[in-house]
Amino acid sequence: MQFWMLIFLQDMSKINVYDSPLMHSMAIIDVDVCTKTLQSPFHYTNFLAAVLYINRLIMLEVAVPAEAWPMLQSRDDIPDVSARIKQIRSRYLCEGSFSPTSCILS
Repeated sequence: MQFWMLIFLQDMSKINVYDSPLMHSMAIIDVDVCTKTLQSPFHYTNFLAAVLYINRLIMLEVAVPAEAWPMLQSRDDIPDVSARIKQIRSRYLCEGSFSPTSCILS
């Protein structure tokens, strides 16, 4: 879990977009090896949707863990679950939040 937190909670305001491991790997996957061009939006959109979906699931686990993780608060220690989800959403999952998710959405 800590690895994924490092990937998805990365502050993109101080680095080049492609210095992020997630953004770098997504750029490489976008290249079609047969034609040596970028993939068509028809093929790449499914991949982007899958990355965003997995990202949201991991961020939900970060916000409100189903089980206790060594580096995360327990669900019982979170006084207001909805406020915690809104905080994580606004900080990491919205466009303009200087996160990998924001780079994907823009």
